[in-house]
Amino acid sequence: KIKWIYQCKDGYISWRIWLGSQGGKTRAMVEWMDREGMAYELKDVSWERLGMDDVSQQQLEKWEARFGQFFLRHPKDELFEDALKKDYTLFPLNSPQEILENEQLGFREFWVEVDHPELSASLTSPGAPFISSETPWRIKGRAPLIGEHNDEIYCRELGLSGDELDALRQNHII
Repeated sequence: KIKWIYQCKDGYISWRIWLGSQGGKTRAMVEWMDREGMAYELKDVSWERLGMDDVSQQQLEKWEARFGQFFLRHPKDELFEDALKKDYTLFPLNSPQEILENEQLGFREFWVEVDHPELSASLTSPGAPFISSETPWRIKGRAPLIGEHNDEIYCRELGLSGDELDALRQNHII
């Protein structure tokens, strides 16, 4: 079993040990660790030649512990920036507040305000997953309220009668 989540200096990241044809991704991390004197036995591993069948769970856990020690010395933004520069896979695990404050998402105006008349307020919501001049994206409205489309789904789509829908409500099924 491969570990995917590691604690770092200011939170958590997602990273994994890659072997074989993807072993260069692991080597890039090991090279950084080596520059800081933390690679130890990892710098002698043939990451590109090994397959998962060649590594015992005990060996994998030993390597993961070594990487984990390194990650604890660095903030997630620094780790992520290095991954972008050197083209290996590593992602910060951000809190909701960190996602809202993300510079890239702010720059591309990802967040949109959506009116919620039932709350007499607007709420910040995720916007367009991509930007395209040929197929402009727009938000149609707020997310549905709980049970808002029950009549449409249960009666028109699934064919239940009004009485059957009422029975589901009365028995707290929906």
